Amino acid sequence: MGLPLTPQDWSKMVQIAPGVAVERDVLGIVDWIREYAPELDVLYLDPARHDLLPSDPPYQIIERCRDGQIRIIFSCWTLDHSVKERIIAADTQHTDVLARLEANNQAVRNAQERAFRDEMAEMHDKTKHLLRNPKTSYRFRNSQNELIVVEDDRGVVKRATD
Repeated sequence: MGLPLTPQDWSKMVQIAPGVAVERDVLGIVDWIREYAPELDVLYLDPARHDLLPSDPPYQIIERCRDGQIRIIFSCWTLDHSVKERIIAADTQHTDVLARLEANNQAVRNAQERAFRDEMAEMHDKTKHLLRNPKTSYRFRNSQNELIVVEDDRGVVKRATD
């Protein structure tokens, strides 16, 4: 049981049933969810229930389906703006999920290509130094942190991770 609420705290609360009060912000999120998608609703899981674990979030966003079933969309610890963002992001009528997926995949491909080009540029630089090296052997560390030893007459003679 928490600390007693001050009069200032009570001004932020709305009584929804005898002995049950919620913050205005939380009620605003619930109202928004119900207006945005009438088939969606919010369930509050009473932590005093014996079948709940301490790690179970107290709120569930659910969908009331036409077949009479209730399906859990996701669970959350707080009802705040992030819940709105998750609902909008999952809404295929307002969000082009395929386009977002393709954009994410393209970003990953671009990052991989940049990493490959950086590694090739580094190897080009090392090869240039190796060819200009007046000595008969050359040592350097590659991107896997292996010590590479190259000798003029035999090529790579040693690969070691120290």
